[in-house]
Amino acid sequence: VLILLLLPLFEKSIYPALERKGFSTSAPRRMCAGMVVASVAFFVAAAVDLRLAEGRRVNILWQLPQIFLITVAEILVSVTGLEYSYTRAPESLRASVSALYLLTTAVGDVLAGVLFAAAGRLGIARPLVLFACAAAMLATAFAFTRVARAHFVDDGRRSPVGSPPTM
Repeated sequence: VLILLLLPLFEKSIYPALERKGFSTSAPRRMCAGMVVASVAFFVAAAVDLRLAEGRRVNILWQLPQIFLITVAEILVSVTGLEYSYTRAPESLRASVSALYLLTTAVGDVLAGVLFAAAGRLGIARPLVLFACAAAMLATAFAFTRVARAHFVDDGRRSPVGSPPTM
């Protein structure tokens, strides 16, 4: 539900405001920013879980920043990636490309579940796993930035549906 509330805010207000200030909101930049926001969400979750592991009480409202941050990350990474892959795919392959994009998300979700289950069986503390996920997300953002610089032209514009890729 939060995605449905925030997505129009990003599309109608935040992206245009950033563009007016001279910041590019191209797909690669939004996706990298989303990865950094996701990493922050993992750090917040790890910090809260660390307090719980120490036996301290934590107000349930500490879930709100995590939910907000991961929702913003979802908008910046997943929505942008799906939009980008759809607009760059040939018209006859759009459904297939979108399905493959969503399949990668499903595979990632399964792997995350396996990671958490394995960590629990090995006795690795949840906060440590969350800190590792945050670090892995930052490393992924760094790697993505390097790949994006080599393969994308950052013209700062969002591609209309059906336009050819700018490389």
